Amino acid sequence: MKLSHVRYFAAICKYGGMTRAAEEFHVTQPVLTKAIHALEQEFGVILFQRSGRRLELTAEGESFLLQAKELLFETDQALSGMRELGRRNKELRIATMSPIGAFAVSEPIWRYRRTRPDLTFKISETIKKSALEAVSHEAADLAILVTNRISREEFQVEPFTRSCVVYCMRPEHPLAGRDRVTFPEVVRYPMILEQNDSKNLPVIERQIRRRGLEAEVFLCTQQHGTAFRMLEGNLGYFVMEEIAAGQKGVCFAELAEPEAELEIGIVSKKNRKLSAEAKAFVRFIRKQYGESGKGIGE
Repeated sequence: MKLSHVRYFAAICKYGGMTRAAEEFHVTQPVLTKAIHALEQEFGVILFQRSGRRLELTAEGESFLLQAKELLFETDQALSGMRELGRRNKELRIATMSPIGAFAVSEPIWRYRRTRPDLTFKISETIKKSALEAVSHEAADLAILVTNRISREEFQVEPFTRSCVVYCMRPEHPLAGRDRVTFPEVVRYPMILEQNDSKNLPVIERQIRRRGLEAEVFLCTQQHGTAFRMLEGNLGYFVMEEIAAGQKGVCFAELAEPEAELEIGIVSKKNRKLSAEAKAFVRFIRKQYGESGKGIGE
């Protein structure tokens, strides 16, 4: 039994004749007649009987129509699923968070795109929680995140580089010129904090409170540009070292606290089989950071 014959049969049933069915498939009526005869010979039954200019189903034809509809529905679902899988195999969906995307995502992806111009990238920059949800619900193939406190029970985590949080200030700040600062020292001055999650306190403020200290928060913002434009006098701003290093007229000191050490890695859903494209990208990241001396796990 050919699938095309089943489709012809269903179309004839739909239109009650061969004329419009032939038009739908761009074939001649004799082609449809031959297909129906082939089905009838294979099954050993008569599927149609003619009533004037219309074709009416026999009892056997009615029975086969029910099965044909189910067969075609399942076939179309399977074909649609495989086409979608094929499309996704040429697409790589990566979720990330600010400010990771500025240095740990953009450059590796730019390099990888040069080797794979046929591959479509879909990058979403969001908060950490949403990025993890995207991976968990398979709306993203991978996430590139700060992985310090990500559950290894739910996610596969592959660190590939490290960074740290620094305290930025203008040269007139009282702590300017220091190589290292601590929370007890910086809470003496007002600060600008990064806040990507409106439902929770900024990460730095939570860490300060855990030590029984109180921060004087001047501004919470998602925009680094805004923070650096506002930075003056005795204001301080916590940000990743890679972001601070590119700012003119700004000095920074290492934050001498354990929480300042950041592990950055690729996150995927545990026990989920990655696509060939996702695996290839992970291998590329390993190679890139391994060659740069910042290999995975180092």
